[in-house]
Amino acid sequence: MDKEPIDHDALVDKTNALLEETERLGDTWHSGKDSTESVRQLRILASGYIASLEKAVTSLGECMNQVLDENERLNYVNQEIARAADLMEKLAEGLVKK
Repeated sequence: MDKEPIDHDALVDKTNALLEETERLGDTWHSGKDSTESVRQLRILASGYIASLEKAVTSLGECMNQVLDENERLNYVNQEIARAADLMEKLAEGLVKK
């Protein structure tokens, strides 16, 4: 159950950077629709916007996977704590009976 610790701050920073890039490209796309004369330029903007959205979705998926992994680890630790508490209770009962 030894997994590399999750760097939550780095993951949040990466996700926020991707979302900001997606928003910037979206703004460029929306502002460029009216003023862009070249269909080729519009296609390039759309392609960048779509790629940025895909990266954001991938990053959010990675985030969810890490949250699930962390939840699994915490569940395992909680089970270990519960077993230790049960053992301590049995030991205490044995001491009281003596």
